[in-house]
Amino acid sequence: MEVGVAFAAAQTLFAALKCTELKDICSLSLYKSRLDELQRTVATVMAVLRDAETKELTEEAQNYIEELKDAVYDADDLFDEFVTLAKQTKVIKGGDVPEKFGMLFSRYNDLAVSYNMSQGVRKIRNKLDAIANNHAHFGFSVDPQPMRLRREETCSYAYEGNIVGREDDVSKIINHLTNNSNAPHSISFVSIVGMGGLGKTALAQLVFNHERVSHLFQLKMWVCVSDHDQEQLDITQILCKILASVTGEKQKDCTMDWLQTQVRKTLTNKKYLLVLDDVWTENRNQWLKLVDFLLGDESGSRILVTTRSHETARIVGNGPKHELEGLSKDNSWLLFKKIAFVSEQSNPPEDLVKIGLEIVEGCGGVPLAIRMVASLLYGQDKSKWLSFQKSGLSNSAISQKDIMPILKFSYHQLESPLKCCFTYCALFPKDYVIEKELLISLWIAQGYIIPLNDGPSMEDVAEEYISILLRRCFFQDVKIDEEFGKIKSFKIHDLIHDIAVQVGGKEICVRKFPPSDHMEKKIRHVAYTKEEFLKNACRKTHIRSYCYLGKQFIKFEMNLSSLKELLSNWMHLRALDLVITGLSSLPDSIGELLHLRYLNLKLGKNLEVLPESITKLYNLQTLKLGWCSSLRELPKDFPRLVNLRKLEISNCGIQYLTSLGTLFHLKTLKLISLIRLQYIITGTITTSEEDGKSSAKGLLSFPSLKVLHLEHLLNLKEWRNSRVEEGDTSGSSSMPPSLLPQLKSLRIESCEVMKCNLLCPNLEDALFFDNNESLQVNDRVRNEIWKATSTALSSSLAGSYGVPKLRRVIMDRVKLLNRMPMGSFQCLQKLIIELNHNFEGLGEVEDVFVDCSSSLRHLEIRFSSTNKNRMRGGSAQGCYAEGDSEKRIGMALSSLHHLTLRHLQMLKCLPNWMQFLTALQTLDIIDVRQLEALPEWMPKLTSLRELRLDSCSKSLKKRCQPSNGEDWPLIQHIPSIYLKDFYDHLHFNRGRRGWIRGGPSTPKV
Repeated sequence: MEVGVAFAAAQTLFAALKCTELKDICSLSLYKSRLDELQRTVATVMAVLRDAETKELTEEAQNYIEELKDAVYDADDLFDEFVTLAKQTKVIKGGDVPEKFGMLFSRYNDLAVSYNMSQGVRKIRNKLDAIANNHAHFGFSVDPQPMRLRREETCSYAYEGNIVGREDDVSKIINHLTNNSNAPHSISFVSIVGMGGLGKTALAQLVFNHERVSHLFQLKMWVCVSDHDQEQLDITQILCKILASVTGEKQKDCTMDWLQTQVRKTLTNKKYLLVLDDVWTENRNQWLKLVDFLLGDESGSRILVTTRSHETARIVGNGPKHELEGLSKDNSWLLFKKIAFVSEQSNPPEDLVKIGLEIVEGCGGVPLAIRMVASLLYGQDKSKWLSFQKSGLSNSAISQKDIMPILKFSYHQLESPLKCCFTYCALFPKDYVIEKELLISLWIAQGYIIPLNDGPSMEDVAEEYISILLRRCFFQDVKIDEEFGKIKSFKIHDLIHDIAVQVGGKEICVRKFPPSDHMEKKIRHVAYTKEEFLKNACRKTHIRSYCYLGKQFIKFEMNLSSLKELLSNWMHLRALDLVITGLSSLPDSIGELLHLRYLNLKLGKNLEVLPESITKLYNLQTLKLGWCSSLRELPKDFPRLVNLRKLEISNCGIQYLTSLGTLFHLKTLKLISLIRLQYIITGTITTSEEDGKSSAKGLLSFPSLKVLHLEHLLNLKEWRNSRVEEGDTSGSSSMPPSLLPQLKSLRIESCEVMKCNLLCPNLEDALFFDNNESLQVNDRVRNEIWKATSTALSSSLAGSYGVPKLRRVIMDRVKLLNRMPMGSFQCLQKLIIELNHNFEGLGEVEDVFVDCSSSLRHLEIRFSSTNKNRMRGGSAQGCYAEGDSEKRIGMALSSLHHLTLRHLQMLKCLPNWMQFLTALQTLDIIDVRQLEALPEWMPKLTSLRELRLDSCSKSLKKRCQPSNGEDWPLIQHIPSIYLKDFYDHLHFNRGRRGWIRGGPSTPKV
């Protein structure tokens, strides 16, 4: 049975019981032991839920688990209130206790609080014990065994006629196996990676039995590993299967020493191919132990691995990795048609074809699903086809019996917290583009990410969870941030989404239409896409998520009284999206949403003020404000949101922001398109160092901030720690630095009048475009002056003013780079320089190139893409260097792998410093229309593997044509060449038999 995301509630409840503040309060009335007893009960509940997930349950047992889950949710809500109150006693000074607490506690003093909490602990423990202690009656164990789900053993044989659309994949795998450049040692590895059901095993079977492969290898062996239910790779079993694959005899009762001797004797002096099918281990050490037994004297042996995990493919070795994709639409239909219709029917009935095409589309190109569905519909009448078309694949019996169990092998391999995170993804509709940052914020809000003391932050843990789900093929269609190379979004394959929906059960609901009068009481998480659902949802519920996933700019109107009623009925919310127009204010009752962690407000142009009660949301971690053009300021007690971790404000009418820097836990701050914003007065957290003479105060703000985006703040004048005193006309030159000690990513764009002096000793990623000349970031000159002239500031800066280790920089002002401390660029991997008319040449950044000479891998030089600069024409002067500087720059960039020249419309010849780029692998020349020919030194670029000439002149394209082009001898050593002008494009690859025209597809850059 699927326990959905209830396990996460038990997990957060278990963590709450360890809260130090809660234990301290309960100990006042000598009731701390009750917390310990409840902790043991919750541990039992978690064990029962784990065991339930491994079993097929009777209806009676299912009802028992549902009752247990409800009790866990109730307990989690109650203890969230307890923990909140316990922690608030540290920050509430003279303020009113929230109304919610008034119902629980009659007197606001420690003893009364302790007594009432202890009574709550007793009641919830009795309730949980009454249910949990009955687990044995329903066959559950508190010491559950891991799931032992064995898949059918695979073999090397496959009938080629049953496999469709894999010709190109077979060819690529065989090329990898026969390419000697991939095998400098006696053995090399090739991996096939993809989600379950794509046909990795079938592809390996085709390769194994291919004529070319049979001629190439003296010995071929097939081993089905299927170690998904094993804690460790069973090396003994694998060696036994290898020996059996050669001898045809199973080995029994043999010692490891005899076994390894026989295997090594079998493989010695033989060039072999070994297929290891369905490998799951991600333990590099275990893999290397296996490989030690497979090394031989004969070079050219290959091991072909099939796996669902990109991490497995990585630990296998550095050989080629083939990522298997779904079948094309045409091949999907061909496979379906081959199985669903009688073989004699060359022209199947048109009505069934129309239905079949829609059914095939729902299979998402997964051969396993297509085969199962086609087999089910074979020989059936039209009514059966229509019935299947209406119900869909996910609701069909064949899906539950034959498809889902195979796909769910991957799900059952996940750790419990990851299972909850994945299951929550059912909240997003099929084919929905899921923004990574949104998903992480929602995971954290629901308590799925449990922080460890002195360990990585919750955001870092969530990032690792995303990486694991990506590596194991749960996510696809990944979009990467082109600037900093980080993941922006992804999708879930339809069949993988079906798994999430099935596991989530009734707890997760996606609504497109108005619900019935009675919302299912088991629902905990709701996504809505229509206005009507918001209007009809004012009923008491236990939902924890209410997320809007529809169009961004749609008018949802609601009056204040209806919204107040809605909020009063939804007191268990952890995440809330409100996309409503027409309101001029919000009800004060929003401050009573005690459990709320995530709040997204898009309230339209009429909203003028946020209620002060919003500052009572003690647990709030993420706040997004958007499209509130009449909103002028934040509540004055905004810094009371002490747990706020992420703040995004966009397209609002706010004129000034104050005291944000005092939000101790704030990690992400994004201010975008606030056209009325004039001042950011951050406020400071006092840092003092008493030495008998001076006290350094007022430098530190945003002590935990890691991401800062300031974009399109056209009227922002200053970023300061404190307000400017009357009569103070000093500019940024005399402005003390604002210390951002943890900042890693900084983006400042189109802040044309802003003055600031930012000190970011841990900065890694930076983007600066269209900003004021007074902008200072890690300005070594200014900050050295401050350290020398102010004893107090010097003592505070000491130890904080380290040298940043920048990794990615995108900017249009090289002076900003030159004023940073030397050594800042020693780890720089990517640099994009956007030229303007004030840039005289690369000599201006020669010192930067020297500083990053061993680390820089990506360099792009482009002319400004803004209209005001493009109208003047793209001057090419900035690409060149003069005299000895030319060679010094080229030598400094000798480790560069990727170079892009873009929008340099006046560039007529490539700069000579490029001839020294001996490690260069890809060269992109894009929209450089005056370049007519390539230089004579092009053959010096011996490492170049790909040349791309995009939107360049016709004459250059003509000169680069294979064989007869004038510049062809200069570039014929490059394996892949892509040529494009304004009318057509050509792609050439160097193959085994010469140059091959690759057609219109664009190579990956």
